[in-house]
Amino acid sequence: VAFISFLLVMPAAIDSLFKRKFQAKFVFEPIYSSNKVAPVIDINNNAENPVINDRSFGEDKEKVTLLGKQYINGLQDAGVMACVKHFPGHGDVTTDSHYDLPVINKSKAQLDSLELYPFKKLLPEGVSSAMVGHLYIPAIDSTKNRATSLSSKNVQELLQKEMGLPINLSSGERFKTLKSDTFYIRPNNSSPGSNE
Repeated sequence: VAFISFLLVMPAAIDSLFKRKFQAKFVFEPIYSSNKVAPVIDINNNAENPVINDRSFGEDKEKVTLLGKQYINGLQDAGVMACVKHFPGHGDVTTDSHYDLPVINKSKAQLDSLELYPFKKLLPEGVSSAMVGHLYIPAIDSTKNRATSLSSKNVQELLQKEMGLPINLSSGERFKTLKSDTFYIRPNNSSPGSNE
């Protein structure tokens, strides 16, 4: 399976952002894949972050959201399932979550104004799926060392109810595990904003 970094297609996205929809269709059609675990819509707001850095569209929440939207539209217009990640935001950490559990000590208001911003804007618009990050965020779930990927407060209350991604945790069709990453797929018959 071919891998195409967003860094290779980002100049085209920036150039065409306000002229026409980013044409990921032509980039991804030859791959013959029905899903792409992208885009990363984390905001790169910590220079010490060892895992997000250049995988992000940048430090500005508006730019990240706009480029993320174009990337999603290009993929989904080509019939490729997009997956926004890493919910609820993995940018402000200094630990690689592949090896340890990063902690984000911010208030819910701080998270709402920055980390959650791209997700709040893009999830209601019909993105196919979301990947949940492995983070410890006491403002979301204060259970000691409970990862957001295992937290019902994060997945069911925040992702499903507040953000509007309809998921059913009892259905294997809608809950998938890829290596160590947990992601949730929008059911085919659900409309954006529906919780069914």
